[in-house]
Amino acid sequence: MAKGPGGGESVKSAEQIRLENNARHILFGTHYVSNFLPHPDIQVTKIKKQTDGYYAVTYKQHPKYGPKRTVSLDLDFPLAQENIATIVARYQKAGRQLFLSVGADTNDYPKIENADPSESRRAFFVSDKGYGIVANRENFALFHDATPKEHFHSKMPHETFLFNGLDAEYPKLAEDTFDTIQLVNILSDPSSIGLRLHELIRTLKRGSGEMVIVNTNTPDVFPLEALQKVATSEKCSLEIIFHRNERGKGDSESETKYMIPEEIVERMQQDYHISPQQFTDNSSREAGCYAAIIRKPAKTNE
Repeated sequence: MAKGPGGGESVKSAEQIRLENNARHILFGTHYVSNFLPHPDIQVTKIKKQTDGYYAVTYKQHPKYGPKRTVSLDLDFPLAQENIATIVARYQKAGRQLFLSVGADTNDYPKIENADPSESRRAFFVSDKGYGIVANRENFALFHDATPKEHFHSKMPHETFLFNGLDAEYPKLAEDTFDTIQLVNILSDPSSIGLRLHELIRTLKRGSGEMVIVNTNTPDVFPLEALQKVATSEKCSLEIIFHRNERGKGDSESETKYMIPEEIVERMQQDYHISPQQFTDNSSREAGCYAAIIRKPAKTNE
């Protein structure tokens, strides 16, 4: 804390406290890696507003060791101001369906324009480690992801809560919490996503919960067969929405053969808030790409 007149400690303003809390929230979510514990103890040492409206934030991941870094953050990013467990409990009490989107970036977050028939009955929880990170070369080199608030171009449902990373929070959530979990193109690291999938399945509601998974970017890293093994180990069913066995050739005949049916694209958009872009660009024609839904049984067969 800064020294005030006479050598005493100055009192931080509410705005200073807000900015520091938002900085820690963003940096904690971005740096947290579930297999490196204890988690980072973020120490914010300086915050300075820049001419572009963002903030230069100087920090250390741990107060006792490690270098100081200065990064550019969007400290006005509309992150949830309560922890997810508190918000979940409130909406469970109200009888709402709980929808979790993991790694949604700027394509697959919930949007009013998606015409979700269940929107008024849902509360949405959206997590991406790029949220609040400003898109510049220095940030990309450190974080590999960036999503300031200006990158959102569509209106979200009123009861939508944004988080920068929730990996540290999943183990704290109760079983059978979420009605819907959406994962789009985040299966790129099999060493960590396997652990995360098992933890997410634990929080999926039995009997009625659905985890929809789309992988059109890295099916070679985490193929459908790997997902089937996860589902089997968790005693879950797996509905395959589509699966490419070979790559489209690019000619007119192949374009028709490899086009995702319109009813599937519409279902993914309206029920699961997955952008049609995921199924209409070239990536959905790659060999091995797939979409599938995991469901937990009402009771496990011991």
